[in-house]
Amino acid sequence: MNVTDLKVTDLFFELIESGLMLRVENGELCYRGAKGVLTPERREALRASKSDLLSLLQPETEYSPLSQQQQRLWLLFHWEPQSPFYNMPLSMRLQGELNRDALKQTFTELARRHPALRTTFPLIDSRPIQAVAAPQISDWPLEYHDLRHWPESERQSQAEIFTRNEGVRPFDIRHGPLCRACLLQVNDDEWRLLMTMHHIISDGWSLHIIFEEIAQLYTAFSQGAPSPLAAAAPGYSSFTLWQRQWLQSEACRTQLEYWKKELSGFKQTGKETGGQTTFARIPTDFPRPELRTYPGEVHSSKISGELTVALKTLAAREGATLFMALLAVFQIALGQLAQSEVVRVGSAIANRNRSRSMLRKLDTNR
Repeated sequence: MNVTDLKVTDLFFELIESGLMLRVENGELCYRGAKGVLTPERREALRASKSDLLSLLQPETEYSPLSQQQQRLWLLFHWEPQSPFYNMPLSMRLQGELNRDALKQTFTELARRHPALRTTFPLIDSRPIQAVAAPQISDWPLEYHDLRHWPESERQSQAEIFTRNEGVRPFDIRHGPLCRACLLQVNDDEWRLLMTMHHIISDGWSLHIIFEEIAQLYTAFSQGAPSPLAAAAPGYSSFTLWQRQWLQSEACRTQLEYWKKELSGFKQTGKETGGQTTFARIPTDFPRPELRTYPGEVHSSKISGELTVALKTLAAREGATLFMALLAVFQIALGQLAQSEVVRVGSAIANRNRSRSMLRKLDTNR
């Protein structure tokens, strides 16, 4: 393919999907990516189409492809754009005197430190792209709502209502922002800090990091001190480039072939299940509805200390985690109900199989 002959939008996506990140900085077109990605042909195409690319892109913004995980969430968003099920709410109760200026400074610093908090997913030529705004043109507004005008007996219930409503308010991932912060003042010395992010820019591990950084930054800023935090790790877009390289690797092909083989008969029926899938043979209290709904329940139970020790000992002996041991027990129970020796169960994972230091090894071209 001769990239110099492509129209500007096709050229843009060819460059992005090859592993280059393009950005507009002070009116100039800049790029970075893994070593070897910028071939002489691509360099010439960049030079020849520079003005057209600058007209296509927003100023002070960096563009990169979506990761595999982001592509999935992007599709889910467009399937149900008003759905709040991928909102990630965080609520913190605060007591005592509060420095609102220091809190505002805290969120400004968070947006500067973490490119994910400045990311949106616009469409270019009907195709999604990851766009990260520069820190100096980004803002994470801190909304403030004073609930003290309510009777004191009603303030807590109003705070609960506000918290629930804020947590389910949908995002527009195309235009953003994809993170919100809101401060509720319940009493003179009682507050609630609400923060909501869309899952396409965050996950459970990220919330833990954000929570810790809010505490450290606010403590420092309220005392007039500078940020005590070390420089943040490379942004998520750097991981996206690494992931695209890895998807072309022999290691990825080996894993893909393994899972294709393991799951090859997942949708097949056999004599051992009487012509039904394993799932169909599990007894339920009512038929599965044709249309998916989201209401659910949580059932909790406690395991005795003696049994917990025994499970941990079993897991350690087999070289497994406690989660893996409990999952195996769950699968055995399902197998007995379905009268099948093969039961496949999926579980959510964080896809965190690389350390931050790995991202720092990315060779970049400026």
